[in-house]
Amino acid sequence: MADSQTDAAPMKSPTADSKETKGRSPSRSPRRRSPSPRRRSRSRSPRRPRSPRRSPRPDRGERDRPTESKVLGVFGLSLYTDERTLRGIFEKYGRVEKVQIVYDRQTGRSRGFGFVYMEDVNDARDARVESGKEIDGRRVRVD
Repeated sequence: MADSQTDAAPMKSPTADSKETKGRSPSRSPRRRSPSPRRRSRSRSPRRPRSPRRSPRPDRGERDRPTESKVLGVFGLSLYTDERTLRGIFEKYGRVEKVQIVYDRQTGRSRGFGFVYMEDVNDARDARVESGKEIDGRRVRVD
């Protein structure tokens, strides 16, 4: 019986295996925080210096006076307004090439805005008078 005691494997003490970590693989090192409170960008693209007095681009126009275009943005639409309704309203001002309402991918519902493509810039300018009028019970903005 004395032989069975000497053949037994020696017991490990809890401090003997110091490389064992709780919930983390031994190959990962813990994350270190940067000394400054600001976070660094992870972008690998070169940083461009920002000018504090950057002027707006001349081709973009302003929100109050956008550059003239054949495309009109219609904002504040009801969820139930469809392309046919918009086409009927804007055809009073000239030929409409296309009407596109933006829909949410997941739900399939309207996001409340759309675009009307007119054939002529002058017709689009005339159609901007629809801004502030009601379509399907909602006051819309036309830009």
